[in-house]
Amino acid sequence: MKNKYTLISFLALLISFSGCVGYDLSWKPIEGAGPYLSEGVFAKAFQKCEQRLMDGAPQCRIAFEDEFGNKQEVFHDLVSELDRLVLKIPESNTWGRTRSVPVEVKVPYKLFLVTISPIIIIAVPAPQLKTEACWSDAPRGQCLRSYTAYNNGYSLSNSIPIVDGSVWLSPATTKSVHPIPSGVDEYAFPLDGIDAKLIQEDGIWKFFRKRHERH
Repeated sequence: MKNKYTLISFLALLISFSGCVGYDLSWKPIEGAGPYLSEGVFAKAFQKCEQRLMDGAPQCRIAFEDEFGNKQEVFHDLVSELDRLVLKIPESNTWGRTRSVPVEVKVPYKLFLVTISPIIIIAVPAPQLKTEACWSDAPRGQCLRSYTAYNNGYSLSNSIPIVDGSVWLSPATTKSVHPIPSGVDEYAFPLDGIDAKLIQEDGIWKFFRKRHERH
């Protein structure tokens, strides 16, 4: 019996040091939507929260769910990967830097996250995107704020302006960037296992992707 009480006391002490009061192990659906997936379907948003003793409010994480049910945490994993991709654009070492800490890069593109699983970013030459409507820590708006690109973010849209010099990036290809050709009405993304394309509609690009059934 003494050993039992000793174990209980030890566990209570361990919990008090960790500061953890409760942890919700399940992802719960929340309002808001993520990037386009396929055929008019957009990623659903989910939240998982942890309450710690010394915190005034729960610490929550947000995730997007793809069409296969896989969840990708947004503000640590997804945005960090997007920022790494953008800095693979060859001329990125010539872009201006801020004097802030941490240093941010003045990316001369408007950035569109058109889909996930796999990620595809379309970068359109333009002044930096204002971030007032970007998500920074909660699911609202139609943009994810970048941690690296100064005053910029990733628009969650499958409608993209047609601008010469636009490029696309994806971790599903070994090439750092791919130019989007000018003067064409349709462009198919050369990615294995995905049927995705840009089609001109009313003077803009529309991104379309067929649903891929997992076998």
